[in-house]
Amino acid sequence: MHPTRRVQHDSRVPHRVAVLCRLSPPMNFAIGFFGYPFEGQYQQSITIEADGFNNTLAPYKTCPPLKADRGRAKVAQWAGMYLARAVGRLQPLTKGYELRVEDVYVLQQLCAYETVALGYSKFCELFTEEEWDGFDYSLDSYSWYNSAFGFALGQPLGIGYVQELVARLTHTPIATHNSSTNGTLNDDPTTFLIGQSLYVDATHEVLVLQVLTALSLSTLAAEGTLPADYILQNRTFRSRELAPFSPLVHLPPG
Repeated sequence: MHPTRRVQHDSRVPHRVAVLCRLSPPMNFAIGFFGYPFEGQYQQSITIEADGFNNTLAPYKTCPPLKADRGRAKVAQWAGMYLARAVGRLQPLTKGYELRVEDVYVLQQLCAYETVALGYSKFCELFTEEEWDGFDYSLDSYSWYNSAFGFALGQPLGIGYVQELVARLTHTPIATHNSSTNGTLNDDPTTFLIGQSLYVDATHEVLVLQVLTALSLSTLAAEGTLPADYILQNRTFRSRELAPFSPLVHLPPG
């Protein structure tokens, strides 16, 4: 069970802000936004991220059966094509183990994670530019079919956050709780503030994609379904732009 910490600025303070984040990031945001000392300028409430609890920032926990892994099969199909040469090229460098496509794909993932964590990774040198283009497309395919427009439940999972967004922009409480919204917290004005001038929400990358899908931003799906046997070059749906590490989505004020 993972706690989610909601930090909301007291509406009596001139610079009003509500921040929805996890654990320590809210405190870091408060220090950067308000300066130090920041005590007394915001309030916190902790929500639960676990199966069976309504949480718009983790809607797949509200209804666990909605979890999908359709994207994994699509990625496996595509990886078997674009990494075929890489498997043959890297096998002579390995003793006592027969490389599979899945193993080589993990090496590409290690390049990405080590680069973020350490600034550089030797695994990156193992692959060609064409193979990195293939990896980039595999992430688009996975996100498309697991969280976004290629997932039939992408919109229902994102609609709870959209309902909260509408409530904030219109300064109107949520009238009906028929999604992942939490009636206990959303109906309490001390734990779900409306009428604020700035909101900052922090969540998982997958929810960003589900919210964008629920908002019906159809330009991101203008080219239609992503094929699994070749790269759709002129696609507008690119996960590295929509949901990279620490993605930021800016919405205009109401």
